[in-house]
Amino acid sequence: MIQTWNALRTVCRRVESDVTKVLRAHELSIAEYETLHTLNTRATHAVRICELVSITRLSQSTVTRLVSGLEQRGLVTRRLSRSDRRGIVAELSELGQVTLNRVQPAWEEVVTAALGEIAGDPEFAHLVKRAG
Repeated sequence: MIQTWNALRTVCRRVESDVTKVLRAHELSIAEYETLHTLNTRATHAVRICELVSITRLSQSTVTRLVSGLEQRGLVTRRLSRSDRRGIVAELSELGQVTLNRVQPAWEEVVTAALGEIAGDPEFAHLVKRAG
């Protein structure tokens, strides 16, 4: 079990390194990409900051700085929650959508290649099949 865990961590680090290189070419960090992707998966393209904290597992202050940086670059906008006027909502901007659409194919290519490489490994084949 420990050997599988260590092997999985090694694979994850390699994939993360490859993804980081792809995202850096588009001037995005992994956390920024994941935030844009999360916003894009929502019907309204918007998520409350407190929900982003839960999704990303980053601290409140880190998410706030992350969203502020994305907002300064025009990739997201921030507004008060329409439902309670207390919470802050991050919303994917048009530029954020364009950026995400440009980055997504390269990200998918890197992840697909990595999963393809480990698919033949019996230790990971069942994981890759589930990720399908």
